[in-house]
Amino acid sequence: FPVPTFSWIGHWQDEFFEDLKQTNPRFAIIAKDPGPSFEKAYLKVKKNKIAYDQIMQYIKDNYEQISSTPLLLIYKRKDDI
Repeated sequence: FPVPTFSWIGHWQDEFFEDLKQTNPRFAIIAKDPGPSFEKAYLKVKKNKIAYDQIMQYIKDNYEQISSTPLLLIYKRKDDI
């Protein structure tokens, strides 16, 4: 998926999260502020909020922020620093 948010449609979230854990990418790039419509469009659905929290917890547990740009936060795997 070009944007992980699209993986939350249907049953793809479980597959996305399993792929994330298996591939364990070296870097994670996350938008600093996805905008006001993000919460209204995606997080008002309980299943989407659970999926978002699960992925963000995985990032917090396994990655450390190493840099940023005006729009993005850049994380690197903790075991790769």
